[in-house]
Amino acid sequence: MPRLTFAEAYFGIRNKLRKFNRDSILDAALTTLRGPYKDRLEEMQSAPGQTLLLVKWALQDAALDRSETLPRISRQQFGQIRQMLWQLPDRIESKIGDDRSPYLFIRQLLRPQAGFQTLMDPGFVREAALLGRLPVEHRLRKLWRQKTGIEPSEFMAMQYAAFAMINSGVLSFRPAAFEPIESALPPGTVQSFLRLIARTVPELCAFVRGLPDAREKKQSEMFEFPVLSRFPLLAAGEILHCWHPAVFCRGLEGLVHNVLAEAGQEYIDSFSKVFEHHVTTEACSLRDAFYPEGEIQRWIGRNSEVPDGLLSYPECNIWVESKAGIFDESVMAVGHGEMFRRKTRALQKAASQAWAASKEVRNANAAPQQIANAETDYLLIVTNKELSAGRGTMLASMYPEGTLAPSDPIALERLPLAHMYTLSIPDFERLIDAARAGKLYLPTFLRHCILADSAADTSRLYMHQHLADQKIQYGRSQIVDDALRACEECLTAALQKFDGSSAAGGQL
Repeated sequence: MPRLTFAEAYFGIRNKLRKFNRDSILDAALTTLRGPYKDRLEEMQSAPGQTLLLVKWALQDAALDRSETLPRISRQQFGQIRQMLWQLPDRIESKIGDDRSPYLFIRQLLRPQAGFQTLMDPGFVREAALLGRLPVEHRLRKLWRQKTGIEPSEFMAMQYAAFAMINSGVLSFRPAAFEPIESALPPGTVQSFLRLIARTVPELCAFVRGLPDAREKKQSEMFEFPVLSRFPLLAAGEILHCWHPAVFCRGLEGLVHNVLAEAGQEYIDSFSKVFEHHVTTEACSLRDAFYPEGEIQRWIGRNSEVPDGLLSYPECNIWVESKAGIFDESVMAVGHGEMFRRKTRALQKAASQAWAASKEVRNANAAPQQIANAETDYLLIVTNKELSAGRGTMLASMYPEGTLAPSDPIALERLPLAHMYTLSIPDFERLIDAARAGKLYLPTFLRHCILADSAADTSRLYMHQHLADQKIQYGRSQIVDDALRACEECLTAALQKFDGSSAAGGQL
């Protein structure tokens, strides 16, 4: 059987969907996503991301705008179309060359599922908590208020209340379910929050039709986490339906970023400084010697580009560099090495800065002797979003050959690619929290990571996998913990004062 282009395969599925009423397709998707499933494994094997991709395609198809008179799709018919999507990779002609890095392909395959496998965790308040620590008139807080109409503290309280409800298994509810906490917040807060996360069918149609892939279908759509995470609640009449708990949680995690990212470079330039301060503050919280960027530049030259900081140990130097970016879904779904390199230039720059600084601190007489005498170096690149870039050797294999390399090969003697790790801010906070509590010693832990990653059966893609292997429990920064404590106190106080009953369809 001749292979199809992705567009041809898509049209075949779209034409099947066109035979049915759109609302019934959405109903069938919600029913499929709700299960029941006997366990989490069975749910993951059902590929919820593919179900939501069918929802996206049904919403993008203007031909279904007047489908009220069409027959309703049965669950069996919907399952047959899902099966077509499941088999699609075997039927299409891929435009990605055979020389693609295996890691880049694995990264693509993991993306749609990783977000469903990650535990529901209230760390989603992190970015709002960072905004809340800024002065009231800071440009980011002003931008946030202009776009949302609510303060970061109010937004976090609503995030926490919504999370508590969804996490308890209430997936369909009326807005009045938030009445208990509404009394503790300024008027209009609940409505403003719901405007950020909920959309009607016509509004969702407008949203997905405005996406870059709305007209030209590309294979990369198969590797995206569902775009409906931007609006994880479907508003249908008086009821709000959660598409999926994981989609809801991932949506809450990225909401501040997605709202502010609409301002483009203006936002990210400002947020990068806020994010850098947070990362260096976390590193500085360790009892070990930490040297910030300015101190390093004082040793080797004020005009030198260096990482954001350095943790000094007798046996090694650990460079720390923060990289905040918009990092949209195209970064995660890309399958071409050169395109991936272009979209992650920040990682390449971080490596170059660390290589140069590693060499210069040993040539500079001003650097402390412990730093100059350290036998080896490490680099931790901390990103505001999980990029699934892994260790340096893995990242180099995903780039075109030779493009992740120092200008002076000698730099690899002190800081080899295997000593570089790109990790998300949640993983970094967990790592620092464990080190701060004495649960691990950073140099020893990093040596363990390198040893584990040198063998195929023990290598890991994410830092949190290494932490889990070492039985390191989840930990967060003080900023996040303080924000969660404030949210819990607000919700508890509101529930104690509330003397009415929550709306049918869901309770806090």
